[in-house]
Amino acid sequence: MSSYCQACGRAGPTRKVQFHKHTGMLIMMQHGHIGGNFCKSCINDTFMKYTGWTAVAGWWGMISFFVTPCVLVWNTGLYLTTLGMPSEQTDTPQQM
Repeated sequence: MSSYCQACGRAGPTRKVQFHKHTGMLIMMQHGHIGGNFCKSCINDTFMKYTGWTAVAGWWGMISFFVTPCVLVWNTGLYLTTLGMPSEQTDTPQQM
C-alpha cells in the first residue's frame, strides 16, 4: 500500500513505526519518541539516530541503566520488522 511518508513527504510504501530515545543523567533522565508512517529511508535514518543516541547517552543513571537496554531492544526489534519493506515505489505503468 502506498502513501506519503510523514517524515519526508515522499510517496511510496510506508510503515507505522515509533522509535524511542533515552538520555540518562545522574539524577534525572529524558525520554522522547518519534513515530508515524515512514518510508524505508526515513525508518533507517531515524533508527540510527535514536538508537545510536540511546546506546551512547542512555546509561548515565541508576534507573537509566535498566531502561536503556529495554529501549535498545524495542528499537532494534521494530527495525528488524521493517527490513523486508520495499525501498521505493514499485507500481510502474504498464506498457502497451
